[in-house]
Amino acid sequence: MIFLIPQNLNSYAYGEQKDYFDDEHTVGWVRQGDTDHNNSAIAVVLNNSEVGTKQMEMGTAMSGVAFYDALGNFIEPVVIDSNGYGIFPVAGNSVSVWVQKKALEDLTVNE
Repeated sequence: MIFLIPQNLNSYAYGEQKDYFDDEHTVGWVRQGDTDHNNSAIAVVLNNSEVGTKQMEMGTAMSGVAFYDALGNFIEPVVIDSNGYGIFPVAGNSVSVWVQKKALEDLTVNE
């Protein structure tokens, strides 16, 4: 399996990190972003089984913000609810990295 990882993805990994290692097949973590780095929130979900989802907290400051899969596995965005949570999908045996639209537009893929 080959993953194409955008080369400047780490430019969006700022702020508090929360880990979600509560499932043996689907794990994830978020970096909630900070005010010093625009569009700096990011969510990562990994799966070693069938298609899965992970509900993760981005914080109420992100309510209504849409996140897009930077790796292109999903076209539909995840919109953060009024409580600051989103349900992030991941394909089977795969990884998805979710960023805001502006971050997605700035990313380049390294092949």
